[in-house]
Parts: sequence; C-alpha cells; structure tokens
Amino acid sequence: MRDKILIYILKFILISQIFSIGYLSVYFYSNDRVENYSEIIISGNILLDEDYYRNILDYSHFGNSISLNSIKTELEKHPYIAFANVKLNSQNKLIVYIQEKKINSIIVKNSLHHFITNNFEIISIENNTNIPHLPLIIYDDDISNNQPKNQNTIIAFKIIDLLNQINSELNKALSVINLSNENKLILTIRGILAPIIMTKTNLVEELLKLNEILQLENSIYSNQNIRYIDLRFNQQVIIG
Repeated sequence: MRDKILIYILKFILISQIFSIGYLSVYFYSNDRVENYSEIIISGNILLDEDYYRNILDYSHFGNSISLNSIKTELEKHPYIAFANVKLNSQNKLIVYIQEKKINSIIVKNSLHHFITNNFEIISIENNTNIPHLPLIIYDDDISNNQPKNQNTIIAFKIIDLLNQINSELNKALSVINLSNENKLILTIRGILAPIIMTKTNLVEELLKLNEILQLENSIYSNQNIRYIDLRFNQQVIIG
C-alpha cells in the first residue's frame, strides 16, 4: 500500500512538472513581444548591409505577431540567410546574428548571373548585394535546363576546393572556370594573361603542376607573348 501511494505521488509530481514547463513555454512565447526596440544590432552579414536586413524587421511584415520567434522566421525566409539568432538584452536592444549561406561561385541562369552555394543551391543576386570575388562557372547548357548539381558544377567545385588547399592566394585569383569543351577545361586567373588548359580528370596532378610552375616562373604573370599554358601532358607543362 505504501508503494502504491509513493507511485501516485511521483506521478503527480511528474504531471505537475510537465504542465509547469508547458505553461512557461507558452507564457514566454506569447510575452516576448516588444512595442519598440531601443536599438537593433545586426552582425554576421556580408552580402547585404545592416540597413537592408533591418528593413526586413519592419513591423508591417508581422501583422499582430512580433515575437522573437516570428522575427527569426521572417529573417530565415531570405534566400541569403542560412540561420538567424535573435535575442533581446536587458537594455531592450534587439540583438540579431545572421549567418549567410556559403557562396561558392557564380553561374549563368536564363542569361543572368546567379550565386551557387556550396550545397548547389541557385540564388538570384539581389540589387545592392556586396558581391565578393568569386569564380564564374561557364558551360554550354543553360543551368535552367539541368539540375544545379551536375558533372560540370561538381568538377568546378573540386577545382575551387583543391586550389584552396594547394594555394589559397591562387584560389582567390581564380576568375573563370570554362567547361564548355567536352574534353578539356580552361581556367582564367587574374594576373596571368594566358588561359590555362586542363583535362577534366587529372585535377590534382595538374593543379599541383600549375602551382609549381607559377612559383618558379614569376615572368608568366607579366609575359604578354604567352598564348596558353597547357597542363594536360604527363610530367611536363607546355607554354605556347
């Protein structure tokens, strides 16, 4: 009998705790409304400035609900934003941290330039975007007729990742990855007037050769007589 009473007491305590947690959750969710923030502090943004993201927080977007959760949800609807952390500090300041999506390169879709993320998501470039220096991926088929993740974009992403590991400065100078030809690809690098010809298969070996020759032959950067640099041959680089 004593054991049964103890079990009933424990069940009662457990049920009370569940109701208490539920009540507090609803209370805090429904009471995180603020008529006017003394200040909105935004950080983490790169692609768009703070004023642009502040405009998203215009109360007219939220109707009768301006909870912190609804502000977070509204921000995360923007195609540039991967995650938003929103909180209110003791001075009634709205603190917003924005994590934008990782943009890997630029690609052409419907004759317009678009961002492509590291997850192969295509994003339209909005006006007033602070566009970082990114390589342009080119190939014959319009991306609108294909899935963003295809053989060409996979090869381009591999080149970007490999160059970043081999020589980050060389990766920053990469301007164009042209995959239009079925049997080869052509890189354009800022500071080097000659196009760089590669296969689509031996990426590691050929990029290592490119890095090595650029380290040894600084004259390549300024020589206007060089028409091309061909990396497709084993154990050698042909400079024409």
